[in-house]
Amino acid sequence: MVIYVEDNINNQRLLTRMLKKRHIETIIYDNPNDGFAGIMESNPEMVFLDVHLKTRMTGLDLAKKLRKAGFEKPIVVVTCFNMLADRQRAIDAGCNDYLSKPYQMSELLQIVDKYMTLPTA
Repeated sequence: MVIYVEDNINNQRLLTRMLKKRHIETIIYDNPNDGFAGIMESNPEMVFLDVHLKTRMTGLDLAKKLRKAGFEKPIVVVTCFNMLADRQRAIDAGCNDYLSKPYQMSELLQIVDKYMTLPTA
């Protein structure tokens, strides 16, 4: 199971649909506060975070908060920014990887395969 913190419904649907093809359950939170609580409670195998959320807390702030709270599973930031400095900020915030929008299904699945052990169908 993965958790995706994203406030854009179209982006939520896209990632959920792509992961469903791999039989991966996805739980969506549209704000970082609920996302933090859900992540800490359910301890997902992997977390995807949008950088820009409609709150004061960004996805990078949430990543820092998760790491500070002891969450050790993979965190992948999903953003439209694709500069080297943006990637470094994500790593510095505690993210394991970076997925740039718009992304292809193959790119998403490559990251999933890198961090998750999936059941064989």
